[in-house]
Amino acid sequence: MLFINLLILVPIHAENIWIDEEVIKNHIFNKAMFYLDSCNYALALKELQKIIDQYPGTDYAANAQLSKIELYDSLDCKDPQKALLEYQSMLQHYPNTKYWLIAKKAILYDQYKGQSFEA
Repeated sequence: MLFINLLILVPIHAENIWIDEEVIKNHIFNKAMFYLDSCNYALALKELQKIIDQYPGTDYAANAQLSKIELYDSLDCKDPQKALLEYQSMLQHYPNTKYWLIAKKAILYDQYKGQSFEA
């Protein structure tokens, strides 16, 4: 039943409600957020990747990855393939966590987008 409820939720692409605002307020996100606010997306992506590399398996890394996905889903850096790769990476790196569930939901949503529930 939980699985079906997740499919009915608002699409993750509309707005990334999954990013934990308390986590990204940490000072390690300062550079990345500065670059995002400055619309320097290439440097923002680099800084977010540094967080992922330096803090693997943590909420910091997961939220940095979700921030990258949000950027890849935005009109400024639209790249659905890269977003999908990030979600697939989350499936591998965060089993049995809320991040795995977020990634799985997003992948299923993309896979079945435009189809009726019966399909």
